[in-house]
Amino acid sequence: MDRNNTTVVFLLGRLIVGTFFLLAGLDSLVNLEQHMRTTGSMDNPIIFMLVATALLVCGAVAVTNATYVILSNLWALRK
Repeated sequence: MDRNNTTVVFLLGRLIVGTFFLLAGLDSLVNLEQHMRTTGSMDNPIIFMLVATALLVCGAVAVTNATYVILSNLWALRK
């Protein structure tokens, strides 16, 4: 497989996985009351649902932009 084809395949994969996480985060945010109701009771703290939604959206951005690759290489900068 050519190097350019591999790059395109990895880009498409990152876009698909990033879109999945982004849609899951947006679904959680849009249907927040319904998700709170299905967890058992409405007295669950809403802050945890908002934090989980923020983590999903940040994860989607990180996967799409390949930020995880940059952050995982920080230990090499400490030479």
